[in-house]
Amino acid sequence: MRWRAHVAAALLSLPLVIGVAALLGFTLPRLGALPQGAELRRLQASAHYSKGRFHNIAEHCGLPIPQQELAKMQGDGYKSFPRLLWETFVGNGVRGNVPDVPLVTLKTDLAALPRERDGIVWFGHSSYLVQLAGKRILVDPVFGTASPIPGINRPFAGTEVHYSAESMPAVDVLLITHDHYDHLDCDTVRAMKERVGLVICPLGVGAHFRRWGYAPEKIRELDWGEHVQLPGLRINAHTAYHYSGRLYDTRNRVLWASYVLQGNGRTIYLSGDSGYATHFAAIGRQYGHIDYAVMENGQYNPRWRRNHMLPHELPHAIADLRARRVLTVHHSKYKLAPHSYIEPLENARRLSESGIAVDMPWIGEPVYLDEAPKNDDYWWLPE
Repeated sequence: MRWRAHVAAALLSLPLVIGVAALLGFTLPRLGALPQGAELRRLQASAHYSKGRFHNIAEHCGLPIPQQELAKMQGDGYKSFPRLLWETFVGNGVRGNVPDVPLVTLKTDLAALPRERDGIVWFGHSSYLVQLAGKRILVDPVFGTASPIPGINRPFAGTEVHYSAESMPAVDVLLITHDHYDHLDCDTVRAMKERVGLVICPLGVGAHFRRWGYAPEKIRELDWGEHVQLPGLRINAHTAYHYSGRLYDTRNRVLWASYVLQGNGRTIYLSGDSGYATHFAAIGRQYGHIDYAVMENGQYNPRWRRNHMLPHELPHAIADLRARRVLTVHHSKYKLAPHSYIEPLENARRLSESGIAVDMPWIGEPVYLDEAPKNDDYWWLPE
């Protein structure tokens, strides 16, 4: 009978329906939210917002790509974009695209770090803890998958052993550069809600935090050129040449930023994600010099060079900033581009060998700004 066939088909499709419902239930909260009401009106009043989107104000000034670099990073130079995405997220046969064995990381008691010492502890990719002027600032913490979908963009084995949302100490400031999944993770920030004094983020990004249960009075959203003054610490929001969005149709509907931290006589620059553009030189001129710069270095490819710096552009950005000392990030935890995971670390080593003061700490190793740079232990090389 026909009704039996319908019943059988319904029963067979039930696991699929349940699976899709479970996936949506897992994914939808992680998408976050867009500003509404008064928050949306504040975005619309920004000088950097028009036609429903934010727009870069710096001028992109990418340098010509050396031919050998182009060949190495782009292969035959004529790959289709779908093929490039497949190679990025699934695998492209690049030796060392991901570590063959779990990475060894150092365990640090973060709560015991002396607050009177300015320094940084890097947790892999773009997540790190800054101590400055007695304040603890946690930047872009992501301790799970860099994706809303289970199993996609999982951290490299070993990088998740010692550090998680639960292992983070209470922080004075949770600082977010933009809302991409590898910089803003729903599970991480929800787990830390009771240990965060203040959230500072670009305009519109606060809507995600409000959806995830943060009290509005704990959130400060900044436009480019605005700042937050805390006792002994000033946090200045600046532009970066990048974009935002957690779904295709949310692209650039909230802002992205870089930051300059000023406290205890030191000036620290946090690049966020950015292509090589004129804002680096503008920031260098504005502050005279940068004592310490945390710079993006990794997940690059010529196809998206406007939003991520290529290796040969990084030393120019550092020079434009007039940065005296550097830590490179955006590497060593996730595979988001078709290059070897070691390549950004080797980029940092070449910077150091060229005479730039570069820190190359182990994941989890404290770097103190009153000590010499940590640049003599190439931890990623096989023994």
